Amino acid sequence: MKGDLRPVNQILYQDSEAAMANVIITSDQQYTALDVAVIVGQDEMVENLVYHIPEEDCHLFLHKALKVALKGGKIRIVKAILDRNSALENSLSTTSLTSFKSATLENELHWYLVKLIQSPPSYDAMRTLFLLPFG
Repeated sequence: MKGDLRPVNQILYQDSEAAMANVIITSDQQYTALDVAVIVGQDEMVENLVYHIPEEDCHLFLHKALKVALKGGKIRIVKAILDRNSALENSLSTTSLTSFKSATLENELHWYLVKLIQSPPSYDAMRTLFLLPFG
């Protein structure tokens, strides 16, 4: 998904709901353009798509995208999503860090998340923090 984003931008300006349209449907999953862009790591497209999601739909669509970006260790995408909807920062908790495997959570993303978390750390979260490899 590299290349000229102008056609995508043109579609989004004509129909803002296109960012939320399902573009891939399987027997048990539905993926929006935002989901696909997050999965393949298309940072610039995600940064564009998040601003075309109406405010009332932000939490639903961005929460799913945030979970995928976190698991993939995609800091630029995580930042774009949280910049668009800072209320999602409240859904982050220290216990959510324990769900990430050390191989997928990069140091920069890890410490970015630690700075955002407002709740007291759990034992498992602290253990995760100290067991992450540093390289």
